[in-house]
Amino acid sequence: MGLLSWITKRWQGLWARRADKASLKAGEFTRLAAEVAELARLAARVCPGEEAFLDRLGAMEKEMEELTRMALSPRFRLVSPERRRFLRKSLLRSRDQLMASVSEIPAPTRLPQ
Repeated sequence: MGLLSWITKRWQGLWARRADKASLKAGEFTRLAAEVAELARLAARVCPGEEAFLDRLGAMEKEMEELTRMALSPRFRLVSPERRRFLRKSLLRSRDQLMASVSEIPAPTRLPQ
């Protein structure tokens, strides 16, 4: 029974490392950056006229475009895995915060659509 559990543990570790490595590839960052940029555009369209919030959304959209360019460049491979993990975590947090912001915006009309 010990050998079987050892093999299972090794197999699971291998798949966990492969999944971690896949989440740190440049394509994943371009996908996440595009998603965050699209959410920022959506939030800017539907949010009320708060100028400071709109400015932050515009800056976020520009940063996501810059991140996409960086992820597509060969220099992105030189970024350490720890920095990539931190960046990915930050992108996921930004996406979740934008989703929460967009979902809290009141509907433009009281009638159900």
